[in-house]
Amino acid sequence: MGESFDVRLTDNFKQGKFGEIDFKNGAASLKVASGVDAQSDGKSISTIDLVSDEKGKPTEIRTGSQTFYLIKREDRFGIRLKDSNSEARRNFKGRHWFPIDESYKVTARLEAFPEPKEVTVPNVLGGHFKMKSPGILKFTFKGKEYSLQPVDEGDGTLFIIFRDKSSLSETYTSGRFLYADKPVNGEAVLDFNKAENPPCAFTPFATCPLPPPQNNLEVEIKAGEKRYDH
Repeated sequence: MGESFDVRLTDNFKQGKFGEIDFKNGAASLKVASGVDAQSDGKSISTIDLVSDEKGKPTEIRTGSQTFYLIKREDRFGIRLKDSNSEARRNFKGRHWFPIDESYKVTARLEAFPEPKEVTVPNVLGGHFKMKSPGILKFTFKGKEYSLQPVDEGDGTLFIIFRDKSSLSETYTSGRFLYADKPVNGEAVLDFNKAENPPCAFTPFATCPLPPPQNNLEVEIKAGEKRYDH
């Protein structure tokens, strides 16, 4: 195009320049280039303020098969772009899972902290997310005791970012996600058959949290989702 730009739409956008984002002091506004069709909430727009995903649903901008919105990760802002007609999506090879094995469904006891504790969780950007943890989950698997530190998703649901020995060969190298319902009488069911790959297993553009050191399990968990394209 012969001009510099900071955000590139995919090649499915054929009109050259889409527009400009004016970003100052954490506030962003979009001005769409003349002749470009852009929509937000189903309405055509030419200018609009972009609300980030920091506190909920962001302002989504659509043009053709593409959608983008403003994201905030710690003190950094960025644009997240999705294209429903991208080459990666068209060529997606599907997700693969281990056969369900009930032995990987265990009951853990939550040793709750007196108050939720702030924990530092690394991410793929090389930085950290700060999250709240309600305590430590302890469980027995194949005769040995293990522990995991969950974080609270805000409604009592437990979110666990973990890595196990299967990551060396069969599951995603950087670890997987597991969700568990809010503990009842101090106990939570961990069903590793539901362990899933994080978004960064499929795309280099995700901002995934990574397992904190205390969530590296010295055992193979051959349950849940396998490594993509494995």
